[in-house]
Amino acid sequence: MKKLVGFGLLMSVLLLMFTSCTEMTPGKAAVKYVNYLKDGKYEKYVDAMYQEDGITPEERTQLIALSKDKGDKAIQEKKGIKEVTLVSEKMAEDGLTASVELELIYGDGTKEKGDYDMVKVDKEWKMKMSK
Repeated sequence: MKKLVGFGLLMSVLLLMFTSCTEMTPGKAAVKYVNYLKDGKYEKYVDAMYQEDGITPEERTQLIALSKDKGDKAIQEKKGIKEVTLVSEKMAEDGLTASVELELIYGDGTKEKGDYDMVKVDKEWKMKMSK
């Protein structure tokens, strides 16, 4: 019985180590970030954005407000986001940029595809903003 409990504990530890070492792909990151929007975590959503010359504190505040006002209104008109799925992920040769296509399924049954340009910044994938 002790061997069985010890084996179970070992397997649990190995599983935890495996899942924590799994690298975040650009597609997984994009899904995670859109889920922030879905869950009303606007600050986290905006913090997942990248702009080459940086985002000032004022711009961050404006982006959060815009996400809350316009984004939330548009999502609620479609009865919320029910599901976010990864359609495609195309990594650039440099390994630092990628294009991701997601499909959003809304509560009213409508579907919408969106393209996201991703960039790797300090080992973390971010959504690239253009001016």
